[in-house]
Amino acid sequence: MARSLGSTLPPALLERFGPAATPPPAGRAVALVTVDAAGLPHPALLADAEVLAPRPNAVRLAVQPARRTAANLREPGVATLALVEPESVHYVKLRVRDAWDEVDAGFACFEAEVVDVLEDAPHGGEGQVALTSGLRWSVADEAAYLTRAAQARRALARQS
Repeated sequence: MARSLGSTLPPALLERFGPAATPPPAGRAVALVTVDAAGLPHPALLADAEVLAPRPNAVRLAVQPARRTAANLREPGVATLALVEPESVHYVKLRVRDAWDEVDAGFACFEAEVVDVLEDAPHGGEGQVALTSGLRWSVADEAAYLTRAAQARRALARQS
């Protein structure tokens, strides 16, 4: 059952996505669900490097500029990050406040206000349920991924 933690990221998420966090090697994925103008949900997967929390109540996202995800972040500008890991599951509800393009790096960047953070855990009727894995992916060229991850972090670190 999900319970609200309020409108700031908990310490574990700040450690994972804060300005001092080093983008990890390829592996963990973050699900981002945007909503289109008709109210339909659209999921996308981001790498940790494409998410930055400059403050406990704000999240920045770097996405491909020509994708539906970028259009949905521009309008209507609401989204949910689903952070699914064996140790915890969090849903971070966001409202976009600012957007800028990093043309050289090839990202559309967005800063969003954290509206609510939900922590999900099994409730009594679900028994001893446990996740055995989070969302995972791999790349054939780790060096190319790390270069792209560094570009994303630099793009997100810039002020709009």
